[in-house]
Amino acid sequence: MKKTLILYFSRTGNNKFIAEKLSQTLESDIEAIKPKIKSFLLLIFSSLFKLGIGIKPLTYDVKNYERIILLSPIWMGKLLSPIRGIIKKYGDEIKEIVFITVCGSGIEDKDGKFGYETVFKEIKNILPSKEIKCFEISTTLLTKIGNPQTYSLPLVSEKDFTGAFKSRFDEIVETLKN
Repeated sequence: MKKTLILYFSRTGNNKFIAEKLSQTLESDIEAIKPKIKSFLLLIFSSLFKLGIGIKPLTYDVKNYERIILLSPIWMGKLLSPIRGIIKKYGDEIKEIVFITVCGSGIEDKDGKFGYETVFKEIKNILPSKEIKCFEISTTLLTKIGNPQTYSLPLVSEKDFTGAFKSRFDEIVETLKN
């Protein structure tokens, strides 16, 4: 299996949850991406205006890995500035990039204004010389226990890691193992 480093940014914990699950499953190193600014409002504005913000130095050296997996939410259909900062700072040093998002948009919305496909295209345009694999795990795959209606912005926990949500995770893991 490829030597992998998982780098994640997560405000609510959903992408952190999946990053930790991936790290355990793929036996990879893992590290949180820490922006130099802490203001949620500034993170939103910098993401809307496609600015790569400063990030704190990583503990791990990306050059020592065959593959880097980036995890991040998508806000308002935008690539988040901490991920943009990682790509701009380390993109040339990264051999293989995988981007995964735990997001609220489902397959039917993937090409819409707030859909994940726009972000996937943007990442690929930032580093056109790299092959970048992109995956989504939609929170629309989750259902509350005892309530058959799906919901879009839950906090993912161990009890939710079942059904279609876990199946999507397993599909991504199988792709990454090959």
